[in-house]
Amino acid sequence: MTDVRSAEPVQIADRRVREFLTPRQFLAANPSVKRTKLYEDIRGNRFPHIRLSRKVLIPSDALDQLVAFPVDHDGPRAA
Repeated sequence: MTDVRSAEPVQIADRRVREFLTPRQFLAANPSVKRTKLYEDIRGNRFPHIRLSRKVLIPSDALDQLVAFPVDHDGPRAA
């Protein structure tokens, strides 16, 4: 078993601080996103978000995440 206290620190390549926004703040920053569609996709877990109790928070780079890792709405496909 490795002693954690003597382990080398892990270097993180991307040092950006992720900012989380409320849906209202996200919509204000991204006027092309429709309010109804955003809430439908949050409810269906098709949009990146976290839920803390009743509060929903969206990462400020959520649209970039959707472009980089698109959601497959059709389910698994046979090879």
